[in-house]
Amino acid sequence: MLSGEQINKLLAAVISTLDEGIVDGVIWALNLDALGLKFPDFVSLNGKTIDVKQKLAEYNEKLLISAKIPQYSLLKTNQVKLLMTHGGMETLHESFFTGTPTLILPFVADQPYNAKRVQTLEIGDSLILDEVDSYQLVKKVKSIINNDKITLNTKKIQLLARSNSKKIKYAGELIKTYANYNKLCSQTKGWRDFICELEPYLLQQPTLTKSQLTPKHYFGLIAVMNVVIVLALTYAFLFPFIKRYTKEKTN
Repeated sequence: MLSGEQINKLLAAVISTLDEGIVDGVIWALNLDALGLKFPDFVSLNGKTIDVKQKLAEYNEKLLISAKIPQYSLLKTNQVKLLMTHGGMETLHESFFTGTPTLILPFVADQPYNAKRVQTLEIGDSLILDEVDSYQLVKKVKSIINNDKITLNTKKIQLLARSNSKKIKYAGELIKTYANYNKLCSQTKGWRDFICELEPYLLQQPTLTKSQLTPKHYFGLIAVMNVVIVLALTYAFLFPFIKRYTKEKTN
């Protein structure tokens, strides 16, 4: 939970970011009523005093502050230059999937670890909010947005995230297909027939060599082939010794 001092620090950074034209607008998920807080009349930034009411009125169309923000829907628009977050895993996955650079301000639990991951992958950066001032926040925002390497890395992570997400869907479809196939197969062959469990993975297209064979025959052929191969290898290994023994016995 943010304290009043932390909110004031973030507010000053937001106003300064808009003043400098670093971003076109800011959307801030914040519920002051739930926190029992309100914005101060003035905030300080780099030795300058900022009139909060005046700035909020000036940036009325560029600054949206709301208790509920559809974060993922916004990120999917690809119009978000930077996501500033506490660094929860769900938010991190959303930033991966949408290729959004991230500035993490970690507090507890897995957030410090996630912040370190973002730094290691070079897809953003992190700061400890209580250890920096508003000016340092603005400076960090600017450095991330203007960093071409971070932008490129987020796109690379996005490709991997989207590719890996399809594996889950594919696995689900495979399980669903297998279950339905097994159910239908059992209705015709009996629920005790183990072939129903294996049939989806066996070749069913007839050829000249196996047109008269059923899946059960395949297992017999495979077993015979394995025995033949083992015997052949055993004979090949023992043949030199047998030949030498026979020759010595003859002499």
